[in-house]
Amino acid sequence: MSKLQTCTTGIRLSFNQLISEKEYKIVIPKIQRDYAQGRDSKKEVRNKFVKSLYNYLEDDSINCDLDFIYGSIRNINGEKRFVPIDGQQRLTTLFLLHWYLYQISENEELKSQFKTNITKNNFMFNYEIRNSSSDFCKALFIYEVKDLNFNSLPNSENAISKKIENQSWFFLSWKNDPTIYSMLVMLDLIHETFIGKKTYFEKLLNNDNPVITFQFMELDKFNLTDDLYIKMNSRGKPLSPYENFKANFEKYLSNFNNKEQSYDFILSNNEANRTISKYFIHMLDTKWADIFWKYKSLINTSTNSMKNDDMDFDDEIMNFIRIIITNCYIENKNTKFVKDSNEAKTLNFLIGSKNLNIDQEELNMISFYKYNEFKIFVSDKEKEDTEENLNSSISTIKKLISSFECLIIDKSTNKINKYMSDNYAYYYNENLVFENALKHQFDNLNQRVSFYAYMNFLRFFRFKLINLDSYNINQWMRVIHNLTHPDNRPLDSIEDLTKAINAISAISKQLEKSKYNYDILKYLKDENSKIHFFPDYQIKEERIKANLIVKNNVWKDEILKVEQHNYFHGQIGFIFEFSGIIEYYDSNNHFNWSDEENILYFEKFKNYSKIACHIFSKSYENRINDNNYIFERAVLTKGNYLLKKSNQNVYNLLTTNLVKNNIKRDYSWFRLLRLNDETETKNRRKLVKSVFDDIINSNSNDIGKALIYIINNSDNSDISYWRKKFINNPILMAYCKQGFILFENENEITLYHESRSCHMHAELYSYSLWKTKIQPNIESNPKYYSPFNAVNYIQVKSIEALPSIKFQDCKIGDKNYILEIIYVGFNNKYNKKYNVKITEFEKIDIIEDSGDYNEKIKEVLEKYSFGWDIEEKCYSKENNSDEVINTIKEICLILNNLQKNM
Repeated sequence: MSKLQTCTTGIRLSFNQLISEKEYKIVIPKIQRDYAQGRDSKKEVRNKFVKSLYNYLEDDSINCDLDFIYGSIRNINGEKRFVPIDGQQRLTTLFLLHWYLYQISENEELKSQFKTNITKNNFMFNYEIRNSSSDFCKALFIYEVKDLNFNSLPNSENAISKKIENQSWFFLSWKNDPTIYSMLVMLDLIHETFIGKKTYFEKLLNNDNPVITFQFMELDKFNLTDDLYIKMNSRGKPLSPYENFKANFEKYLSNFNNKEQSYDFILSNNEANRTISKYFIHMLDTKWADIFWKYKSLINTSTNSMKNDDMDFDDEIMNFIRIIITNCYIENKNTKFVKDSNEAKTLNFLIGSKNLNIDQEELNMISFYKYNEFKIFVSDKEKEDTEENLNSSISTIKKLISSFECLIIDKSTNKINKYMSDNYAYYYNENLVFENALKHQFDNLNQRVSFYAYMNFLRFFRFKLINLDSYNINQWMRVIHNLTHPDNRPLDSIEDLTKAINAISAISKQLEKSKYNYDILKYLKDENSKIHFFPDYQIKEERIKANLIVKNNVWKDEILKVEQHNYFHGQIGFIFEFSGIIEYYDSNNHFNWSDEENILYFEKFKNYSKIACHIFSKSYENRINDNNYIFERAVLTKGNYLLKKSNQNVYNLLTTNLVKNNIKRDYSWFRLLRLNDETETKNRRKLVKSVFDDIINSNSNDIGKALIYIINNSDNSDISYWRKKFINNPILMAYCKQGFILFENENEITLYHESRSCHMHAELYSYSLWKTKIQPNIESNPKYYSPFNAVNYIQVKSIEALPSIKFQDCKIGDKNYILEIIYVGFNNKYNKKYNVKITEFEKIDIIEDSGDYNEKIKEVLEKYSFGWDIEEKCYSKENNSDEVINTIKEICLILNNLQKNM
């Protein structure tokens, strides 16, 4: 008999010692899950574990521990039964390894001894989960396995799993047992790994110097009850983070069981009059668990996710708890989260910020102890904690429980009950956002804030036991959407997040007063009501809408229709401005106008809305009705609307649908049309209104044709030359992929292909000349500029380099010629100057002196007033915009004739 080694944490045992020396009958209880190491999803775990077992036996080490295996000892009818709470998977794999090495061992005496030990007491390794699992384990040792070839590597023909399935004692129904299936997969891998290792069985059974061991713990010796572990294992998952959290949270809640205020947590449906701790766990194991269980399958189906079979809905519950706790943490702190402060670090952890230098697994699942470390859950028994922390904890518990209570399943859909009307789903999709919460994958911080506002509303009505009218929640979430949409108020940091949540929290507290009774429109109509953090222009817009919506359903329906346009996302203040409604509101603070005035203002609003919805059709990314930039060009006929980039001389045409580089946020019509009170911005909006007015006055039902009419019939005398270029040539706008131009003055304008001069760029007037006068000729006749065989517009990257139009590949005699056109300035407001340069090459070298030029060429150039440029080593001549095309034609004609005659 070997001497068992006692460790500070338990007794070191091998599998053989457990059944032979301790004489424990291993019974896997019903509360455990099926054997999982043979599942397809566990291939990596399986391979790694079996490889480790092989290395231990190959190295002939001793006491290679497989960590803790613990559970309870039960004496039943003289049998000592070991019921493992943790260790089932490892014990089962060791059992299978013993069987395989037993089969290939040639030590008959040792085999007989082991078989006697394993088969006594109606078999020493049993699964209570299913009788079939236990029967299979017994059959492996009791019955002979015929036709097994342990000396041949497994394949589809001779795999051990297939041979066992073909045995006469193997029941076909066993194929439906997931534990047996996993065991067969594991046996194939063990065979593949241990083939031919006949002496390993002796190493495995060496009780004096066991190779593979584990730390064996009896729960009773460590003051632990297996009631706790059974509770933690109630769905068959060993010690999951969720079960750990639940057990610890129940214990923590017991601190409040005798407190009078604890009963405020529990709603009237607590028929059993449970304490707060028992109530929470009971609901989490029954009604609430059922909600998340149903939702789990819906999430997996809708996302086509392939979660492992052994995955439960624990993660979803933990994510929901985490989000509620995070929101409570922000509320309770009610302060600015300064970067790098402890509060900011905690909040980043709770949110799961990717930039934290923390193990992703720890970040994904927060334990109860972590919440405790963050001072989120404290009790008055912990003397070092302040009364403020205790009150915050009580508040968090109340809101956590009430949040669970708000979740009700609609039996017709198996999803959470929808409270909002279908035509308000645009503002907040209840099921979609809830699914994102369960996955802890909000689209952005703004959506997280919307979820906070939604749960706040539900909690209020739930605890007031008031019937929830869709009207109030419709308007509440509509306003929240308009205030928090990423295009209206982007939230880029945790500081923004905390300010947004605290602002909504402040509104909620005001709405709970009987004066408002959670009617956000009544609150907005009150000119003394306060809203912080969100933009003043949006708050003002929401106050105007509130006053109009309560007037009648006609206003409400029209406002909703325009708000739900995917370009505006609820931000439509400019339409109120164009209609004169804002001017009226600023003067009166109400809309108590006459019926005649109401009709007049409503018709104006409808007309401007119709035009806006057409021009900004569909969405920012898909303005299908703005072919050839007809809207931008029409507005340019009224004036310069371009938005400036910070303090640079860079402006944006607002022509792009790109999102990168914050273009959508900073350089879009959406941005320009906001109700900003800056004089310059208001003047730009007036240009847009002027275009809208022209469309209305045209009485045309075709808005596109009306815009083209504005472009073609504008008063040219009042339009600057550079604006004319863009108005008449949409191809110039198309060059600017991100809409940017460098505007030094109206005679020095650079077109950026991207966003800066370090990318490719062109010059406005030379590019216009190329696109309107030169390139079309080449497209109609490739030989149009003969004898030049290659004509291109040369973009540049360097700010020092000059874009140009270059005519190349012209050979006359033994020399090559290049003609280049470069914009150099202006003669007057409408007449620009271009430098036409002709350079002569001999082989690859530039001719250094005019005296070396071909005499006939030289004679022609001087005749046409080309002068020698000593620095550039070429002939050049300045032409105004009216002359340059004729000059090129004449030069090409002369050079073409010279080429033919030489």
